[in-house]
Amino acid sequence: MTARKKRSFLSAADGLLLLIIVAVLGTGVFFGIWRAGETDGFLREELLRDTRVLAETVNVADVRLLSGDETDLEKPRYRRFKEYFRSVLPAFPDARFITLAGRRYDGRVFFYVDSEPAGSKDESPPGEVYDAVDPAFLPSFDEKRAVVVGPVTDHWGTWISAWIPLSVHSSERVPAVLALDISGEKWRKQLLCSIICPALMALLIVVILLAGRFLLRRRASMDEDARWRLRFLEFFTALLLGLVLTAGAAYMLHDRELRAHRRAFSAIAEARSARMNATLCTMTGFVLDGTGRLFEIGEIEYGMFRSYASHLSQLQDVEAVLWSPRIPADGRGEFESAIRDEWRGALEIRERDESGRSVRAGERPVYFPVMFRSPMTGNEFQAGSDLFAEPEIRDVILEAETNRLPGSALVRMYRNGRPDTGVLLWRPHFAKLFGSPLAGGVSTLFSLQTLSNVVLSGGNEIGTIRISRLSPDSPPRILLTSGDDVTPGAELFRFVRPLSLPGITLMAEIFPGAGFLRLHPVRSWWVTLAVGIVLTAALSSFIGFSAGRREILERMVGRRTAELRRSEARHRMASQIYRSLSEGIVVTNPQGYILDGNAALEQLTGYTLDEIRGKRPGIFSAQKKHAHDSVRFWECLRANGAWQGEVWNRRKDGEAYPVWLTVNAVTDEKGEVTHYAGVLMHIGDIKSEQQRLSHLAYHDSLTGLPNRLLLADRLEMALARSRREKNSVVLFFMDLDGFKEINDRFGHETGDLLLVAVARRLVGAIREQDTVARFGGDEFVVVFDGIHDRNEAGALSRKVEELFSEPFPVGAHRVFCGVSIGTAIYPGDGEDAQKLIVHADMKMYEEKARRKEKEGETASNT
Repeated sequence: MTARKKRSFLSAADGLLLLIIVAVLGTGVFFGIWRAGETDGFLREELLRDTRVLAETVNVADVRLLSGDETDLEKPRYRRFKEYFRSVLPAFPDARFITLAGRRYDGRVFFYVDSEPAGSKDESPPGEVYDAVDPAFLPSFDEKRAVVVGPVTDHWGTWISAWIPLSVHSSERVPAVLALDISGEKWRKQLLCSIICPALMALLIVVILLAGRFLLRRRASMDEDARWRLRFLEFFTALLLGLVLTAGAAYMLHDRELRAHRRAFSAIAEARSARMNATLCTMTGFVLDGTGRLFEIGEIEYGMFRSYASHLSQLQDVEAVLWSPRIPADGRGEFESAIRDEWRGALEIRERDESGRSVRAGERPVYFPVMFRSPMTGNEFQAGSDLFAEPEIRDVILEAETNRLPGSALVRMYRNGRPDTGVLLWRPHFAKLFGSPLAGGVSTLFSLQTLSNVVLSGGNEIGTIRISRLSPDSPPRILLTSGDDVTPGAELFRFVRPLSLPGITLMAEIFPGAGFLRLHPVRSWWVTLAVGIVLTAALSSFIGFSAGRREILERMVGRRTAELRRSEARHRMASQIYRSLSEGIVVTNPQGYILDGNAALEQLTGYTLDEIRGKRPGIFSAQKKHAHDSVRFWECLRANGAWQGEVWNRRKDGEAYPVWLTVNAVTDEKGEVTHYAGVLMHIGDIKSEQQRLSHLAYHDSLTGLPNRLLLADRLEMALARSRREKNSVVLFFMDLDGFKEINDRFGHETGDLLLVAVARRLVGAIREQDTVARFGGDEFVVVFDGIHDRNEAGALSRKVEELFSEPFPVGAHRVFCGVSIGTAIYPGDGEDAQKLIVHADMKMYEEKARRKEKEGETASNT
């Protein structure tokens, strides 16, 4: 090739390279613009959804009571809107402003209320006109549709804003719109992040192409040895290009698929969680306001209240409907006397003390006792309970007396014996005269669990609901977590719905469940990644092999020669290792006669090699031989070419010992067996250690009794026998009384000796088929198997208690120790082992509590 032809070839290659670089950069720009558009649409969609969900919590009737001018500053409803917006703003991390705006008849847009703190420089006071409003926002008023506009710049900064018209009738003008703003800077950063991936991928590809071209030119001018060092240049260049393309494609597909799944879950969560708002509207509108209006008619008797409220209390979500009149201190006696006659029993105003017990209410200026309650069942706020004694409810009553608005309080409840968080909605009742004092209040009580149940009951697409309380100046406080634990990856699909109660702001965080995650797996990225890596590896290997085939073949010849030399060295080394191994090795011919062995075999068997050559390996066996065992051994060895297992051998001096035997067939090039090689490893120490560890795994290290694992196994076997033989199993759960005091007085070493003494006494008093186990600490469990009469349980309990009537010898001391016993009998107290243990444990604690109460009464009488 002449120099001119070579230069023309290089220039053509350079031109093609330049064309490829331009195409790569253009593709990167195209994908960057495309991803930025997708990201912008997704962000606007999420902003619109968050604004819509927030708008559903705003009561249009309350907005109509605002004037839209400075007089609103003194209105309680304005202050409540202000506090609500400030509280709910942290629920949307990217949001900066929440605004409630209206439009006057002259077309000017003004502010009702915003989320800024009162007096801050960014606050918009009620009635302030928004002169810089963008015309793109006006369709929310004119056409009654939601809009997302931005970025828009005004004197507050640059924003992306979503405006949602509040729900109105089709023929009615829009009374107000709710606006949610996010920072334009954050929006731009997210768009920039979406562009970075394709741009970075394009730049990396260009850098790899330029670097590869530079190294190819340099390799052409090197000598042979230097070129050999760069023989895989084409392979690595192609590999890097393929990996960059694969990683970029996988990342973009993963991001796209994840957004699609987030859209799907947001739609499901939004629809299902809308039931929460419906439940709250029922509580505040239908139940609370309806009952309040009943009392506005005039004086109501209990019969009328019960007839009306019984229909409300039948709603699944309502725990109770209450009426509480305002009773001054000087009217307490008259109230209690009148109520006592009406209820035909002693009824007094009561409150809960610090321990939670219901006691007669102390002296205070005013009371708000529960006069009427429907239904009568339930433990919370029974008739006579003073709501004013509860600090949370007292604050609500005092605030309602001032602002004449309903309020809410979080209260403690118990459902099925377990603590729960409840909500008490309070609606004040005033006399008909204008400016009259507070006469009482109507309350509705329901559980927060109700809100999560209406969502979780719809299917397994929703897995977890977390309800928190929001406050303007404090972090969210979690009140309730329902459903399963948040599974890994579910945080990516988190959906937030604010919940508005009178005076309280809640936030429901909703996470997907197993059903949604199973139907919407995020997997396209790793499929793309796996396929891309395989294709990249294959293509790179082909390119590298084609480009450097000659050099590779030459090097392969040299490598094979070196490998032959190393093989000879390995054979010599293998022979030395064979002689020096610590495991015994025996070599036989195909017929099974011993040909050779190593020194370790002589030490293991006690025979010399001369004594065993020409004999069969059965000379070492200590096991009774059967013809069929030998046949199976040779059949397995010939079929599989290998056999291994545990056998017992006998030394020349008669000592038996266990070995782990491995036999392998040695074949020639045709696959014919030429030898058999066996490896014998002495495993006596291993078997002893296995037995010791097995005992430690199922027994208590201190007392030697069965531990929880062995107890569960024996209890399950006892239950199985009981089911077959139609008898009973009695289980005692025992706890030593005063064990801590013995430890404190004599020391933990004495306490351990006491546990050992108790274990020995218990074991000596039971039958062979029964079980005594140490459950943990100073707790023991006794299982009596094959009990035919349930009355035997009492006799067995007394028998066990008598074991503790005598002192226990513990070192130099004789220690008295009592016991508390909880009894569970199968099948009456449980159908499986776990339920029996839990039942007996509960009975034991009840027995311990009764003893302490009895001892306390004895001490007080003394």
